[in-house]
Amino acid sequence: MSQKKHLYDFLNDLITAAAPATPLHGVKLRFDHFDITKEDDAGIHLSNVISDPRLKSGGIADEYDARLIVVTYVRVAGPQRETRLDEYERSNGMMRAVVAAILADEGLGGRTCNTRVGKQVDDFESLAAGQMHAINNLYVVLNSTGRQLEAPFD
Repeated sequence: MSQKKHLYDFLNDLITAAAPATPLHGVKLRFDHFDITKEDDAGIHLSNVISDPRLKSGGIADEYDARLIVVTYVRVAGPQRETRLDEYERSNGMMRAVVAAILADEGLGGRTCNTRVGKQVDDFESLAAGQMHAINNLYVVLNSTGRQLEAPFD
């Protein structure tokens, strides 16, 4: 199974278990940005993966140093600055919940050897049908070999 699918399954379990009034409650999980719909108020999607394929014992191929971006997003309801700030804070809270869960279980529930958390970058971006979203990008490395990687994954 791909490292991206391992992370997707981990996040799906996390979102499914999210209690009401917590940052991940009711969040949509999308495998990639093509799945985002204009009806999504808040969600998480995963970027494409850059990995180093290698053989492990037994001659089985696996992905190592699988680099991808976890993107949290919240649809911006209007042009008012106060609204954008609220939506930015919600997206940031979602990201902090994801970071806390990964750091508490770097093996993603036994799905991968380890996960490294890299840089976080925030912005506003149009993700679906020209709608503005507050976003937070979290750079992660799955099945890390521990070697130095290019920024911002370091």
